[in-house]
Amino acid sequence: MKNRLGMVLGIGIGVAGLLVQPGVGYGSAELSGPSFRHIDNEAMGEVTKVKVEFSTDQGARQGDLFLPPGNSPHAAVIFLHSGEGLTKTFKERCRELAEGGLVVFAPEYRTGIAGTRFEADPTEVACVLEADALLRQHPRVDKHQVGLIGSSHGSLVALLAVAEGDRRQFRCVAQASGNQGAIAKAGDIKIPVLVQHGAKDAVANMQDARFMGIEIKKTGNSSVTIKEYTLAGHDLWYLHKSNGSSEEQIAQGNWAWDDLNDFLGRYLTSGASLNAR
Repeated sequence: MKNRLGMVLGIGIGVAGLLVQPGVGYGSAELSGPSFRHIDNEAMGEVTKVKVEFSTDQGARQGDLFLPPGNSPHAAVIFLHSGEGLTKTFKERCRELAEGGLVVFAPEYRTGIAGTRFEADPTEVACVLEADALLRQHPRVDKHQVGLIGSSHGSLVALLAVAEGDRRQFRCVAQASGNQGAIAKAGDIKIPVLVQHGAKDAVANMQDARFMGIEIKKTGNSSVTIKEYTLAGHDLWYLHKSNGSSEEQIAQGNWAWDDLNDFLGRYLTSGASLNAR
C-alpha cells in the first residue's frame, strides 16, 4: 500500500500505449461472455479491456469490461462513472482494480434524459440492475461476489440500485462525492457501505455524506464506514496535477483510493489481495 504520510505518486494516467486488437478477433466470444456482444478489445498491460454492447429495456447500451489475467472466476464490481463519462482517468482506475484481481464492468448507464446532479432518472437505475444480471452470467465472474461502486452522479445511482434491487443482491457498495438524492432510501440499504467525501468538495455537500451514513446506521446496518478527506475536492478518486491538484491533495486522493481497495478486499473474497501490489 502507498505510504499515506510521504510523497505519493499521482495516479499515473500516462499509461504506456494501448495495444488495440482486431475488432472481432480470435476468442472474442470468450472475452465478452454469453450475454454481451463483443465490439473490440484492447490490452492494457496484463488486463484486457473489452468493449461490449448489451440489451436493456431502454435499448442497446455499451460498456467496458476489464478482465484480470487468467481464466478462473473472480469477484466483480460494477463501476459507475461520473457525469463526465468513461474518461481516460476513469478507465485507468478500472484497469487498476482489474490488475488487483477484480473483473470490472463500467456500463454507459446515462441517457439524454438522465437526471439532474442530485436526482437519478429511473432508467439509469434500471440499466445498472440489468447490467448486473448480465455480468453475473460471464464465465470469468463469481456471481456470488459482485459489488457496486460509483463517484459523483454514479455514487447516487449506485446507492439507488442497491436500495431498489434485491436487498442483498450486491455484496457491498462504495461511493464517493454524491448521495443527497439517495438519503430517503437509506432504510433499504442492508449491505456493507463505504461513504467517502472530500471536505473541499464544491459540488456535493459533505454534510449529506455524514447524514447518509447516520441514516443507514439507524436502520440497524452497522457495516457502514464514513471517510472524510480534509484537502480533497469532488474528484476524490481522480486527483492529479493536470486538474490543478497539489501534491498533498493527490496524496489524499490516493489515500482514498487505498481505502476503497481495502473495503473491496474485505467484502469481496476473491479480491482480498487488492492492495498487495
